[in-house]
Amino acid sequence: MKLPELKITDNGYQGFGAQHMQLLSTLCNLANKTIDDAVHRFTMRSFATLNVLSERNFNDVLNTTLKQFIQSLLINFKLLIDTSHLFTQVDQPFTKPDQNDLIFNTTADQNGTQQPSQISIRLNSIVNNDSTSMDCICATNPQCQSKVLLPDYPPVVIGGHNLSGSYMMPGMIAGCFTIDSLLLSTLECFYSNFCVSILYFYMNYTQYDFNTDFGVSLIDVHPLVYEPSMSSFPPNTSLKIIVQQMMVEQWNPLILFDHYYETCSPIYCTYGQTVRTKTFVGVTITFLFIIGGLTVALRLIIFQLIKFIFFILQSKVKRQNQGNYK
Repeated sequence: MKLPELKITDNGYQGFGAQHMQLLSTLCNLANKTIDDAVHRFTMRSFATLNVLSERNFNDVLNTTLKQFIQSLLINFKLLIDTSHLFTQVDQPFTKPDQNDLIFNTTADQNGTQQPSQISIRLNSIVNNDSTSMDCICATNPQCQSKVLLPDYPPVVIGGHNLSGSYMMPGMIAGCFTIDSLLLSTLECFYSNFCVSILYFYMNYTQYDFNTDFGVSLIDVHPLVYEPSMSSFPPNTSLKIIVQQMMVEQWNPLILFDHYYETCSPIYCTYGQTVRTKTFVGVTITFLFIIGGLTVALRLIIFQLIKFIFFILQSKVKRQNQGNYK
């Protein structure tokens, strides 16, 4: 979708200004505080297991838990930002820095008596340079947006280039409210030495030629440096995505199995193991030994039993013979 170009007049800078930087700083502090509180609550939780986990199982469980924790944290923070954004779109607060949209009308009757003043408020809108198109009214279309142009200024040489007229700010989008402009825009301009130089020149030009006091002394500034190996957000990444990620490049959880094991080290360990005590050959040999032993034992017992029986029978025969002699 091609956006209409928004031309900035000298009475107000519609690109990244103090209010945008202040909002970005507030969101950064909010994200940092939210993360600190969430991490503190997370570390206060107990991790209990019935048995001591192996290092691999411990890492798997903790990685899954941390992934769910981070995902839940990002979802809740996004919900907070979206809710605040929705309230702004629904309420349509009057936030104009100038009085152009606040009109006081005074009237008098036929006798010259002053009547109560009437106040008219123009609805917030996005104005573009295309005369054939209508202005986008934020009350009816909260998605109004437009590209940002710096105003016309005298010819100047910046970075070896002759520059005159207006300049389109790369990555900057003007929305209905400050939060819209911030979330729709990127930081491309602040990675470009040429764009930063133009912005710096414009601030000097506005401050000294239009007697605008920004409240700070202007200093030499340098563009941001993008390192693909160190940053997850390229310069053309919208601030909405960066804010939704809580401005975190990478989460670096530290999992220490040694601390867990030392804290939960058991007094003793038990384990079960199935061991085959004898093979089939061993069982067969044992069985044969038992049979052989029983055979020998039976032989001895039977031999002694027979001797005992003969002894009894002989004793009985002797008693009978002695009785006959008497």
